[in-house]
Amino acid sequence: MVNRGPLLVRADASTAIGTGHLMRCLALAQRWRDSGGQVIFLSVCDSDALRRSVQQESAEFVAATAAIGSDADAAEVIRLARQHRAPWVVIDGYNFGAAYQQTIKRAGMRLLTIDDTGEASPYYADIVLNQNITANESLYEQREPHTKLLLGTNYVLLRREFTSRMGQRRQLPPKAHRLLVTMGGSDPENVMEKILHGLHQCRALKLEVRAIIGAANPHVKSLRTVARESGLEICLEEKVADMSAMMAWADVAISAAGTTLWELAFMGVPAITVEVADHQRPIAPDDRGMADRDAGHVRDRVGWTGPATADDDPEITRSHGRDPPVRSRTADHGARG
Repeated sequence: MVNRGPLLVRADASTAIGTGHLMRCLALAQRWRDSGGQVIFLSVCDSDALRRSVQQESAEFVAATAAIGSDADAAEVIRLARQHRAPWVVIDGYNFGAAYQQTIKRAGMRLLTIDDTGEASPYYADIVLNQNITANESLYEQREPHTKLLLGTNYVLLRREFTSRMGQRRQLPPKAHRLLVTMGGSDPENVMEKILHGLHQCRALKLEVRAIIGAANPHVKSLRTVARESGLEICLEEKVADMSAMMAWADVAISAAGTTLWELAFMGVPAITVEVADHQRPIAPDDRGMADRDAGHVRDRVGWTGPATADDDPEITRSHGRDPPVRSRTADHGARG
């Protein structure tokens, strides 16, 4: 096994930020560890569960103290990288702009930037990774000559719990009865509650529902009340250690258009996509992206531009529950990427 030396990862997770940046960097860290390298996370993270997830991978967790994306933040990255003699730094977040990248590069580090939007130009990183379907070179026209682009779904970052299931083939039942609902790691707008309320109109489908409560979700108490009073078979799943097992269980899913959408696609689970934030548009936009490949049904920004009505989500759920060809097609297309 080749020792690649330490890898320093700068990514954050919180109720406001979400958990996607940290979780996809955890997938990268797993691969680095498997190849014999040490990993250090420098992070602003308000979730004990996520910190434990990092540490369970034999990675060191260091709490970031400076304002995210500031000069002091970049200086903290440089100091820690030099302390551990880390040849590579990974940054993932919307506050790490051109000046931040340039500061790290001038300090002599090699830099990988994970970027979904193309809005941090000009790019000084050695590598820019954008795992989304909509990724294209035109987003990164302003970049250094040495900057290499890794674009598209061939570079999706999946944790070991998913890659260990490579090659497994799922069989979808004629009718969908098992519904998985996940709004990511935080769900600050509490879209989950609106969806669970909406499912009340689907009682005739006799759905078995598992709702994943993310590690940074601040609405646990209200969600417990909604589930208890719904009259439906709703199981709230907290502190989920293996998301792949939950997805393997499901016939269909309702998911926020975050990094979870790629995990569902890999697992062959047809997904009703809910866009809940502007930064999710590259993953599930209205007229391109995942919808182009039938990899998911896109419902535009439920709970963001306005409250969802009781009739919105059930209609979509009914169409997936009663239409095996649609579910089969979306599952196959999603699994192929």
